[in-house]
Amino acid sequence: MPLRPLIDSSRTRLRTWIAQHDAVADRALADNITRVRWAALLIIPLNLLYAGIFWLGPLGATAAEQDWKRALGWSHLAMALTLTLLALWAQWARRQPPTLWTRMLVIVMVCCALGFMVALVTIDQLVTPSITPFVIGSSLTGVLILLRPGIALPLYCCAYAAFFVAIGTTQHDANQLLSNRINGFSAAALGLLLSVMLWRKNTVSELLRSDNERNYKALQDKQQQLEYLASHDALTGLYNRHEFNRQADMEVARALRYQTAVCVIVTDVDFFKAVNDVHGHPAGDQVLKHMADLLRATVRTTDVVARMGGEEFIILLPHTTLTAATALAEKLRAQVEATSATVGEQRVNLRASFGVASLAQRGTETFAALYARADQALYAAKHLGRNRVEVASEVDASPD
Repeated sequence: MPLRPLIDSSRTRLRTWIAQHDAVADRALADNITRVRWAALLIIPLNLLYAGIFWLGPLGATAAEQDWKRALGWSHLAMALTLTLLALWAQWARRQPPTLWTRMLVIVMVCCALGFMVALVTIDQLVTPSITPFVIGSSLTGVLILLRPGIALPLYCCAYAAFFVAIGTTQHDANQLLSNRINGFSAAALGLLLSVMLWRKNTVSELLRSDNERNYKALQDKQQQLEYLASHDALTGLYNRHEFNRQADMEVARALRYQTAVCVIVTDVDFFKAVNDVHGHPAGDQVLKHMADLLRATVRTTDVVARMGGEEFIILLPHTTLTAATALAEKLRAQVEATSATVGEQRVNLRASFGVASLAQRGTETFAALYARADQALYAAKHLGRNRVEVASEVDASPD
């Protein structure tokens, strides 16, 4: 395989990973701050316990053992104090936006953890060749703290360099020193590998979670749009015929049960076809929007306004007498006549006819029958010259 395509592919993948890492960096920082707080709260009591054990226990038979115990006691106490400061820092950082100081907290925490392990191993060389604390500390740090690979690599390199130099001051057996340094390198490499794997896994998980959240939000938005379109007219934003009929049926049933007044106003834009023919269908749409805005702004919030289709609109008026409904229809007619719709730079004068009907106070009249009477009144207004209000004759039907 030619090297050039391989190099280009590697560069592209690296840029993609860097962009992905940037996308999750702030979330990882918040997680790290939480982890620092909890780690400090869990480790501080252990440090104090170990310090007490090393100070209060037997001093040891030799001077080396005594120095070893005292040094470990002081090291654990120093780590407890350091973690206390880090916990306070984390408590402050969790309420702050991502800044240089909040990001530095994580780096300082890792430096303290690895530095503490180097110190323990160096002190242990006084009595034992074991480097177990450095092995455990490197691995746990790689697993518990989310570090970008570009930050983890220099930190682990510095930790191993400190380990390499420090154990040479207390381990004087050349063979054991060489073995420890090789094993320490393996421990640092393992910690770095775990850190990179954890970061990559966290990045993929966060990106997947973000995608799921976006998809869920988009799905909710689509569902809301569908629910809206199922009950509203897309052009005017008023209720559509289906939703209006549903609400009207319920209101009529309620009015018949409790013997309350309900009226319906049906209106139609006069000569609407001429508007489309002269100015075009976009102008007709603007006229319908203007009409819908006028009706919506004039009626009460408890009234229901809908576009029944074409240029016809309907208003349901709960708890409204025929006299009040007629007055409202006349008011609307006058407002339509007094205003004009804006179509581009032109003004289109409008007229509208209205039909009004009141629900029969006795009997079992349905909304369909009520609507039919209002529509007949509208037809009469059209027949009598348009731009007028006609009232349907009241029904006085008795129940069977």
